[in-house]
Amino acid sequence: MQSKRTRANLGRVAAVALAATMVVAGGRVELAALTPVAAAAKAKPADAKSKPDAKARPDAKSNAAARTKVKNGLIAFASDRVTTDNPEGDNEIFTMKADGSGVKQLTKNEAEDFNPSWSPNGKKIAFVTNRDGNFEVYVMNADGSGQTDLSNNNANDIAPDWSPDGKKIAFQTDRDGNDEIYVMNADGSGQTNLTKNDANDDKPAWSPDGTKIAFQTPRPGPGNEVFVMDANGANQTNLTNNVASDFFAAWSPNGRQIAFTTLRDGNFEVYVMNADGSGQTNLTKNAGNDFRPAWSPDGKKIAFISSRGGDEEIFTMSAAGANQTNLTQTGATDSDPDWQAIKAKKG
Repeated sequence: MQSKRTRANLGRVAAVALAATMVVAGGRVELAALTPVAAAAKAKPADAKSKPDAKARPDAKSNAAARTKVKNGLIAFASDRVTTDNPEGDNEIFTMKADGSGVKQLTKNEAEDFNPSWSPNGKKIAFVTNRDGNFEVYVMNADGSGQTDLSNNNANDIAPDWSPDGKKIAFQTDRDGNDEIYVMNADGSGQTNLTKNDANDDKPAWSPDGTKIAFQTPRPGPGNEVFVMDANGANQTNLTNNVASDFFAAWSPNGRQIAFTTLRDGNFEVYVMNADGSGQTNLTKNAGNDFRPAWSPDGKKIAFISSRGGDEEIFTMSAAGANQTNLTQTGATDSDPDWQAIKAKKG
């Protein structure tokens, strides 16, 4: 049984400059040191003349919204809070309403469960667990039932993300000796390497139209950059191009923007940029560490992790960075937010 301090949480970031790349060491997963804060301070600021595309702002009349009308459902997240079903305080998967109320524990296992990812139809959650001795991608129903191993590999498989049609899941694995982005069918079959690079390629994020996958990688160095590639792995392109570390990419629902985390201001901040990498803009602007953004399905809000109060809590803010609000307020470590999409009733 692991202690409360032995955390296998991709979302956990120390107050010093640590990367989000997970490295297996001594039977547990730790965060590997990357670019120091001093180096991040030397990063060039975003071009003041390059502003986020005004058309990229959430718009109920946008083509994407017109094609797929959704409303915001539950927020799934990981937490090490102590409960009746989690007396040891290991990471478990929970859900809550968008205002932080109605918290429900889904996993009840002595292992570490984290990285929840909602299926596009809001009926299933992919997640990561080490209950089998290594990290595997599992799937369960929205109520926590039917927990099933999908990746079934002796390596460490983490960071699942569903394709928009729900037929595939992208994930990160170290089965080739370094971290690569793989894709598999939603039943776990057809596991295929997309990145095929010697660098550590992590944290895939599928574009809403299903044609692209964003991910983080230390190429060309020294820190991580946000890259994008075609869904088949072709045309791998650097979007952020900054000497500081940039990671945790998250597409806006209309596909026009990407939120991400960066160290360029000396601490972790949530930025947003246009899908082509232009208009990189700080949203959180806080002295604490703010990271791992997740858009609401309607595109009007962004959930993220913040340590501004001392411990890691889940916050939400508007898509423009306003109204930053703590949802969890538990004193435990709450992380890995992901928002459920619910199809709105016609009429």
